[in-house]
Amino acid sequence: MTTLQPNGLHVLVVDDEVTTCRETVKLLKRLGYESSYLLDLEKVERWITLHQPDILLLDVEFPGDMNGGINLLQALRRAGHLHPAIFLSHRGDSGTVVDASRQGMVTYLEKSASESALVAALEEAKGALPHRFDPDLPASEQVLGASAAFRETMQICRDFAPLLDIPVLLTGETGCGKNLTARLIHQLSPLCDKPFMELTCPTIPEGLAESHLFGHLKGSFTHAIADQKGIFELADGGTLFLDEFGDLKPDVQLKLLRVLDSGEYTVLGEHRTRHSRVRLIVATNQDIPAKIQNGEFRADLWHRIQGLELHLPPLRERSEDIALLANYFVARFISGKPGRAHVLSPDALRALQRHDWPGNIRELDYRIKNICARSKTIGIEAWQVENALPAPAGEHTQQPKAEELPLPTHSDKILPWKEYKTTKEREYFDRIVELTGGNIKRAAELAGVDRKKIYEVRGTA
Repeated sequence: MTTLQPNGLHVLVVDDEVTTCRETVKLLKRLGYESSYLLDLEKVERWITLHQPDILLLDVEFPGDMNGGINLLQALRRAGHLHPAIFLSHRGDSGTVVDASRQGMVTYLEKSASESALVAALEEAKGALPHRFDPDLPASEQVLGASAAFRETMQICRDFAPLLDIPVLLTGETGCGKNLTARLIHQLSPLCDKPFMELTCPTIPEGLAESHLFGHLKGSFTHAIADQKGIFELADGGTLFLDEFGDLKPDVQLKLLRVLDSGEYTVLGEHRTRHSRVRLIVATNQDIPAKIQNGEFRADLWHRIQGLELHLPPLRERSEDIALLANYFVARFISGKPGRAHVLSPDALRALQRHDWPGNIRELDYRIKNICARSKTIGIEAWQVENALPAPAGEHTQQPKAEELPLPTHSDKILPWKEYKTTKEREYFDRIVELTGGNIKRAAELAGVDRKKIYEVRGTA
C-alpha cells in the first residue's frame, strides 16, 4: 500500500452511500488529496461555492433519480462551476456515458474499478483543471505557462522591468504574445501606475506617422483642423509600446532615433523642442537585418533599440502550456454569457497539443472561440477540436465514401454478426460526421436517423 505526499488538491465525493464515501475519502487522502464528501445532491452547489474543491467524484445513480449525478453536473456547469468531474457507477452502458460526456465529464469509472484506474482518472482530471477568467486582473496575472521556455521568458521580463532608460526589443513570430509581454514588463516596472500607450505602426495612415507619434498643431498641414497630441505626449511619464515598428518609414525612423538619443522631439507646426520621458518598448516579427541591406531600415536605429532584446518562443516550443492557455481562452469565451458553459476533455486537450500552431497563441485563441461557438454541448471532445483544425500539410482531405466500407471475404476471420455490425455501424457514422464537417444535425439528416442515434453509436458528445 502506497501513501503519497499531499498535492494540495481537494476532491469532493458525492454519493448517497455513506460507507462508500468514507472509504473513498480515506483512499483519496492516502493518495495525497484533501477530500470531503456529501450525501445530499441539494447541498452540493452551495458547498462548492463556499469551499471551491478542485475535482468532483460523482456517483451517477441516486434514490429516485437514476441520472442524479449527471443532472447535478449539468446544473453546476450552467451555474459556472467548471470543476473536472469523474463519474462512478455500477452500470457502464453507452447511453449513460454519452449523457455524462456531454456535460463535461473527464472520465467514467465503474465502482469496481481498481485503485490504479482511479489514480489514472485523477491524473486526467488534474490535466483538465479549468481557468477562471477575471477581466479586471492585470496582464501579470493573466500570462499563463509552466514550460521551461515560458519561465525563462518571465524571468527576463522581471530583469528588464526596472531598467527604464534602455529600450526593450521584443521579437518573435506573429501571435506569440508580444503585446501582452509589453504590458507585463510595464506592470512589473516602477511605472506601473503611469500610462501604457500602444501604437501599431502599420495602421498609421500614409503620411501621418510623424503626426501620430509627435502630434501636430492646428493648421500645420492640410486637414489639421485642430491640435492633436502625439502618442509620445500621451504616454509621457509611462510606457510607449510600438508594435510592428519595422514598418516605420525611413524619415520617421530618423526622428525616432533622435528621441532615443536625446529624448527630444518636435510637434508638427511648433518651433520649440519638447522632451520625452517615455519608457520605450518595440516589437517586430520581421527580418530587420535584411531590411537594412535593402535600404528599408536604418542600421543606427536598429543598433540603438537592441539594448534589451527578448525573443518570444513560438507556441510549438512550449507545448506544455497549450492546455493552460486553452482552458484560459474557454473561460474568457464564456465569461459574461449566462447559461454558457464549456469544458475541454483531456482527449480534446491532447488533440490541441498535437497541432503545430503556426499562428501561435493568437491562432489558439481564435480556434477556441470557433470551437466553443459551434459546440452545442458542455463537454468538448477531441473530434470537435479535430474538425475545427486544418488538416496537416500533405494530408488528403477527401474522405472515402460511406459505401466503400469493406464487407467480409472468404479470407477474413469472420466476426460474430453483432460484433461486426457494431464496428461497421460506428465506422459508418464516423464517416458521415467527417463528411459533414462535424455537423451532427446534417449527418443525422443524411443518415435518416435521430441525432441521439449518432451520439449513442459514436459514444461521444
